[in-house]
This record gives sequence, C-alpha cells and structure tokens, in this order.
Amino acid sequence: QNAELFSKSVHAKVFVQMGIPGCATCHDNHEILATSDQMLGLGDHAVCARCHSAGDKGGATATGMRQFIDSLNADYEKAHAVLTKAENAGMPVNQALFELNEGKTALVKARAAIHSFNVHLVKKEVEPGLAVSEKAYSRGIGALDELQFRRKGLAVSVLIILGVVVGLVLKIREIEGRKPPQ
Repeated sequence: QNAELFSKSVHAKVFVQMGIPGCATCHDNHEILATSDQMLGLGDHAVCARCHSAGDKGGATATGMRQFIDSLNADYEKAHAVLTKAENAGMPVNQALFELNEGKTALVKARAAIHSFNVHLVKKEVEPGLAVSEKAYSRGIGALDELQFRRKGLAVSVLIILGVVVGLVLKIREIEGRKPPQ
C-alpha cells in the first residue's frame, strides 16, 4: 500500500525526473532504521528536512501530517492510560479497550497515508481514530467516576452498619442491665 500511495504522489514524479530512487531516498538503502514518527516533519531526525524547510509547501505538508499523527497518537495514549487505570482498579472496561483498537488501526492507516504526501488524506485517516479515542477516554473517565461513587457508597454503608452494630450492642447492654438479679 505504501508503494502504491507513493507512486501516485508528487514525489514519485519528481524523484523519477531527478533520477533518485523512491523508497531509499527517505528510508535509506543501507542504513536500516526502524521507522518512527520522528522521521516525519522538520525536526532533527526528520527525513523531510533534508529537502524541505518551514518556508516551502513540502515543509508545511510534512509538518501538517506530523501534527495529525502526533494528535492521534497522544489521544490514543491518553485514552489507553485511563482505561488501563480503570481496568487495574477492577472496573469493567473490556469493551472500551477493544473498541480503542480502532484508534490504533487508524494510527497505522494514517502512518501509511503519509506516503501520499497529502495532508487531507492523512487527516481523513486520523479523524475516525480521534473520535474513537475521545469516546474511549470518556468511558474511562466514567468508569473511574463510577469507581469513586462505589467507594463512597461502600464507606457510607460501612458507617451505617457500624452504627447499627454499636446501637445493638448498647441496647443489649441496656436490656441486660434491667434484668432483675437471680
């Protein structure tokens, strides 16, 4: 899919005209590196910065795509963290965690879409993931709120039960104190 997206991009035509290879230009041929989001944009480790700057269209495109990827990644991680916290506290969030997988899938698709060098295509892939992540985060917060409600309810119940037990003990002592000696 990445090669197909690249072949339809502006870069494919430019690279052919310049006589430079497609994938190896950005990903290197001999320096095998694990891909990462840092390769995208204009930062220190960004391959886009080799040819583009903040002042040109390519630089703006690279920066825009990176912002969408970072936004989805941050929202996904935030939702995953709150759901994991709720799950570790014993709250039933399995369904929300399962649904959050769609956010991870959207992130994978968006990372593939960067090979089109089209901000709008990346945004199109990111948007469903943002929606899923937002919903999952809300469900996680709801589960943590429910946990607090349950804890407060338990504390109130324990206090009521202790009050009843103390009252019964006092009443029993009072009744035993009224019995005539035998």
